[in-house]
Amino acid sequence: MNYTKIRTTAHIVSLICLLLIFVVSTSKYVAAATQSDSTRTGIPAKITAQHKQESDIPDCTEIEVAVDAASVSLPNIADAAADRVADHATASTYSAPLVATGNSKIKEAEEQKKEESRKKAAEETKAGGSSRDGSVTYTYNGSILSKSRGTNNGPSGKETYYNLNMSRVVAAMSRYGYSSSDYWVRADGAKMLGKYVMVAANYNKHPKGSLVATSLGTGIVCDTGGFAASHPTQIDIATNW
Repeated sequence: MNYTKIRTTAHIVSLICLLLIFVVSTSKYVAAATQSDSTRTGIPAKITAQHKQESDIPDCTEIEVAVDAASVSLPNIADAAADRVADHATASTYSAPLVATGNSKIKEAEEQKKEESRKKAAEETKAGGSSRDGSVTYTYNGSILSKSRGTNNGPSGKETYYNLNMSRVVAAMSRYGYSSSDYWVRADGAKMLGKYVMVAANYNKHPKGSLVATSLGTGIVCDTGGFAASHPTQIDIATNW
């Protein structure tokens, strides 16, 4: 018996068996992959296989689309959530301090206004000379401005008078602590703001709200006029003349 031929034949049969096993396994893998594509895409297996052969494009398009969709939607969700978190943090964390700060500033402004009122009352008390009971006491020893005189050389320089509606002027003096209830007309016709005679002057010489001596008493600068440019020391006194 020729053992060499038997051995060779056995080797050939073994190789053929291995080849058949490989072919069968490959066929099953391809069939399973094709069925998976058909199930996932809803396209018949034959069409899917044919499309792959014709286009030679790797079957990853839909996976890429799915990934792109996820990458687009997730930032939007994250941004919206971040906005809600930011809004919540702003409302819950900072609202109380802001309200507290606002209340503190309001109280501070009220205290400052009270202090200004006290100072104004003290200055008016020192100034004296006028009261709403009709009495008028002049403290200036020189000539006094009157309607008949027209002009006067008073303690601060030339004095004139004017008669206009003072409602806007009085309203503008609210920033200095005065109100419409402080406005009145004295018995001699001088228009008053508290205990002060209302006057117009050059703001560079006599700033608004400052006190200035006049022949009719201590005046408070409430207004200015065209005269101020050519006559910076002139005092225009408000009267009802």
